[in-house]
Amino acid sequence: MIEITSAQVTPGLSELFDSGMLNAHRCFGVLAGNVIGRILTDSPSGPTWGVVREAGVGLAFIGGSIKSEELRLAIAELRKSGDVGLSHWTGEKPGYALPPNPDAEGTDIALEFTARSDGATSLEALLQGMPPECTLRRMDSQLIERCLWRDDPIRVSGSLERFLEKGVGYCLMRGDEILSEAYATYYALDTCEMATVTNDAHRGKGYSTLACAATIRECEKSGFQTVWVCESANHASAAVARKLGYTRERGISGALYRAAR
Repeated sequence: MIEITSAQVTPGLSELFDSGMLNAHRCFGVLAGNVIGRILTDSPSGPTWGVVREAGVGLAFIGGSIKSEELRLAIAELRKSGDVGLSHWTGEKPGYALPPNPDAEGTDIALEFTARSDGATSLEALLQGMPPECTLRRMDSQLIERCLWRDDPIRVSGSLERFLEKGVGYCLMRGDEILSEAYATYYALDTCEMATVTNDAHRGKGYSTLACAATIRECEKSGFQTVWVCESANHASAAVARKLGYTRERGISGALYRAAR
């Protein structure tokens, strides 16, 4: 088992991973060097398997033909730097055997929303409902320093500068106050992933929908599709995704291996 950097990734290694798998944009973001993560393989020059872990929430991805013992050792190594999650769509079996003794395992623990359609929900129509006292402002180096989730893009991209270079974020403002934040991160395969948070005092007013609509509009203008993932129990987040016009909804199941202490 060898650890390599994104600069050492060969086309042969990338081809071991399925671009249609769950959260593929996260995996390929690491392989391309756009997302912080770790890459393990049996051979840099002639790989038969690879394991990728993205540093944002610790999801791991398996590519190629890997033996059970090799996967167990790879997960054990990745746990040295944080939690490791393995996930798959509910109702479909992963193409590998889960390592034994996960710390948590569940079915339908999360939801994925894809295939957003402006025919289903017009972003422009949503944005026309913005309160007259509010404005939308794209995140810059000064504004993002005041954001609640400023640390999340750092975990994904490595720095705020790298996020602002490749990612997109908008804040819904009232004067100088940030009401809600929306981020698009994990850029790869013409896909990026949405994330949003609203100040506790302003939740339940539709502000997140507005910030997200502006962010998604920017992504789609640049030729990127967006994906939305949330915990199944987060009904408010799922409701925002549906309001934004995502037409495909799938359950996610998986297992969690806690970081080694």
